[in-house]
Amino acid sequence: MLKTVRRGFKKVVNLVRPAYERDQLYTLLGSARTQVLLSQQVEWLEKLMLWVRTASSHAHEFDTGTGQLHNVRIKFLLHLLDRNPEWKVSVASIFHSIVEKTSALNLFSQVGLGQQHGFIAEAVDILLSRILPRPSDVNELSELFVRIFEDENDAVWVRHIPPTLVKQLIDLLRIDAKPGEDIFDHWTRDIRDSLLILGLRIGSLGTQSEIRGRTKLDEVHLLPFIRLNAVLVELVTASRNKAVSPEVFENCLRETYACRRQIREIYSALEKYGVNVSLVYTLENLINATRRVDSL
Repeated sequence: MLKTVRRGFKKVVNLVRPAYERDQLYTLLGSARTQVLLSQQVEWLEKLMLWVRTASSHAHEFDTGTGQLHNVRIKFLLHLLDRNPEWKVSVASIFHSIVEKTSALNLFSQVGLGQQHGFIAEAVDILLSRILPRPSDVNELSELFVRIFEDENDAVWVRHIPPTLVKQLIDLLRIDAKPGEDIFDHWTRDIRDSLLILGLRIGSLGTQSEIRGRTKLDEVHLLPFIRLNAVLVELVTASRNKAVSPEVFENCLRETYACRRQIREIYSALEKYGVNVSLVYTLENLINATRRVDSL
């Protein structure tokens, strides 16, 4: 029986060992207390996430597509921290510092959404960013996000992290928090500001002449893209005053749905009268922006 348990534990240990040998987990956790500057903490977190994301070189029966292997590694990490209180405090301090000192505004309002008004302009911007990388800003959570989640498939395993494991990670964050402190308070403010930015962007894109000319509405104020902007202002104002009602949420969801319904009607017209690449790009940006509003 004892041999069976030992073999089982050895298999788990093999699974959580990274293929990336330079930064073994034990060494990484042991160095957490020395990471003082935010830039050092961000680099440390990148290495930890690389360990979580790296494929195992050992045979296993876990479904990597749904994040089972990643969940095993996160659980193993939390188990190690529970057994080593000093590591746990140091890691919690790094997590809390990154949350406290970074802004999530660009992450919520820009990452994953087209930022240019035309397909060609967006393509040129992406090309230039690869040839001439922009200076990094460690205070921007958006930059850390794209560095630690390099693959689109990361969204799959993140989505499959069980709620109990998410709660354990949040509890780890709270270890270094002051009594009564809301560690995500400034991110809540960033969400509100992001909704305002998204509302303005949707209103701007949705009132372009190539879109207005393909709707059956005679007046601009009747467009759902304009109505959504007004509803988002109402929602953010109510949130700041801590007076959000279910009706406000329902109005917001109703208007995002109305925006997407209007977009579908325009797509139907395109199928009849010909495709406009620039217009399709704008419509996709609008769809993605309304979905981001829903998720926030």
